[in-house]
Amino acid sequence: MGSPSGGMGEVAGYRVADYLLRHVRRLREAEPGPGALWDAFVAHATDPDDLRRLADAAEARGLHQSAAQLKEAVASAG
Repeated sequence: MGSPSGGMGEVAGYRVADYLLRHVRRLREAEPGPGALWDAFVAHATDPDDLRRLADAAEARGLHQSAAQLKEAVASAG
């Protein structure tokens, strides 16, 4: 744990406990994120592997329209 003053090379604050970090990650993984994020993925992602992973992630979050658009982009990218 760093000192409250947070001198050069020191952490100013506290470290999150591992169990709390895992708990928050599990909660956040279930959230779909804002629609603008998925719109940006559809508009700007070009790598076929990334597009596949994004399509799977969208599908897992119930974002079927984004998943379909990303799958179309995968097909177009080859």
